[in-house]
Amino acid sequence: MQAKDSPNRTVQSSQDQSAPAVTGSDSAAISISANSWPGLESAFPLSLTEVVLWLVGWVLLQLGLSEANERGLDFLPVSADPLIQHAVAFSLATALLLLYVKLIRRRKLGCLGLRLGDLHSDLAWFLVACLAMGAIYVALGGLLYLGLVVFTCDATGEFKQQLQEAVFKDYSLWPMLRVVVLYPILEEIWYRGLLYTPIRRERGRVIALLLTALIFAYAHAVKWPVNQFIGGLCFATAFEYRRNLLVPVLLHMAGNGALALLGWSLLHWNLLA
Repeated sequence: MQAKDSPNRTVQSSQDQSAPAVTGSDSAAISISANSWPGLESAFPLSLTEVVLWLVGWVLLQLGLSEANERGLDFLPVSADPLIQHAVAFSLATALLLLYVKLIRRRKLGCLGLRLGDLHSDLAWFLVACLAMGAIYVALGGLLYLGLVVFTCDATGEFKQQLQEAVFKDYSLWPMLRVVVLYPILEEIWYRGLLYTPIRRERGRVIALLLTALIFAYAHAVKWPVNQFIGGLCFATAFEYRRNLLVPVLLHMAGNGALALLGWSLLHWNLLA
């Protein structure tokens, strides 16, 4: 990291140097990415205002799509299913964003995190981060249950309700592809690739981690988006340290896949009844 989170400072710690800070084959496998944040921040082509406008445009598109569905209009005449229409609209909006960066701003898509670093190191980092994220969720689930035991009369019932709200419930092919494959890619492009870097450049690392996680969480429009906020923190932390979208996307896929598998298991064995 820089000695201070500001693009005007050029002093860097050893973590931002091109050579890995730790030697040895096992240590190098999970070393920090060689890309330095000062260089990535200065190369990012969009201002924070432009990024906010892109996000507002996407929100307005979603609202327009929702309104069209309620009125029975063929806003996107690809399917009557609003979830399919949302996925198509999200994909089209993402394609427009990528074309804007590539053709209008004339920058490589690597500025959005769509680049490969050390693939072996990225995959090793993903495995370690995946285990850590799983441990965090298990620990928090245990703390939640203990809290329910203390503060509620029906801890088991309340805990089952929380699980029902967290897991996925449609296990047909298309919904699984959408939530486990498509959305992790699209959401990471927007919330980490597009949003994280300009916030980090203008407000620093800590604000970028917290703010992108909050925006990501509340974008899911659930009553208590604690699960999404923790996931957003994990994905943003992965982006902070790897400086490309491969690890956040893989973590996002693994997290959504785990929720899908958990939901299927609970339903199959009738554990939520």
